[in-house]
Amino acid sequence: MQWSGKKSLSQFLLNITHFCCYSTVTKRETMGNPIVHWEICAKNPEKSVEFYKKLFDWNIEYTREINYWMCNVGKGGIGGGIFKAEGEMPNYVTIYVEVDDLQKALDKAASLGAFIIAEPTPIPGVGSYAMFADLEGNAIGLFKCLESDTK
Repeated sequence: MQWSGKKSLSQFLLNITHFCCYSTVTKRETMGNPIVHWEICAKNPEKSVEFYKKLFDWNIEYTREINYWMCNVGKGGIGGGIFKAEGEMPNYVTIYVEVDDLQKALDKAASLGAFIIAEPTPIPGVGSYAMFADLEGNAIGLFKCLESDTK
């Protein structure tokens, strides 16, 4: 699986700070590492946005500067986003899991047979992300907030 979506990933992660770093549920209150964000990559994101608005009554707002739709799914839900698949990028749905150490989590995933898609990449003012493909080829994101944001 070859994929070079680093730019679009960095852009959308800039907008998820309030979903991840400022969540009212901390990692220490959950079992294991929490899922903090999800995303849908679609060839026709406008069609997907309308589908999910009608199906789930989600509040979805478009951010023109980054060509990304932020999804507010309501109290108790995990927010996410929808964006356009560029070039050869496949449609996919993925989750982002918060970890304390991106490289350690990637190394562990690789030791279990995962393929690294994106090495740890900083997102200025927000944190960092990385991504791997699991044993079935599913893209799984990792996210780490800036230290000052997690206190």
